[in-house]
Amino acid sequence: MSTSEQAQAEAAWGRIEVWLEDNAPASAALLRPPASDADIAAVEETIGVIFPPALRVW
Repeated sequence: MSTSEQAQAEAAWGRIEVWLEDNAPASAALLRPPASDADIAAVEETIGVIFPPALRVW
């Protein structure tokens, strides 16, 4: 995934968060922060699968 693709994915997620805050605040309040790189790496190690870059961004 290129830097621009990562930036596009991050921007899309930002638009989703804004929409939820404006239109579904109860659902927006349920969103949790993203997993850290260390947490993602730990899951990958545990299940023996490397996530594609696009999945890591989301």
